Amino acid sequence: MHHKDDDDQPWGMPQEQYKALNPRDKKQVRNRIGARRFRAKRKDYVSSLEYSKKEADAKIVQLEGQLESHRREINDLRARLNMAPLPPPVDSTLGLVVGSGE
Repeated sequence: MHHKDDDDQPWGMPQEQYKALNPRDKKQVRNRIGARRFRAKRKDYVSSLEYSKKEADAKIVQLEGQLESHRREINDLRARLNMAPLPPPVDSTLGLVVGSGE
């Protein structure tokens, strides 16, 4: 059985129509399709990176909260033992802005 869809090629035209094109036009059609595929793959890749960054930023915020909670607990326990509190945390971001969202 032969369907119309079987005649359609990835470049969006029946095979006979594609075969009738001169070599320069065929190359242009293939190039257009290649560029379209590249843009789609790049868009997917960028979306994946953006999602991964959001997940990493959320994890950083969560871990920073846990760290602060543990520091408070340690300082409370040190106070009960009449010990000096822990020194304030050293900023380890090295000038990086995390989770700015801009």
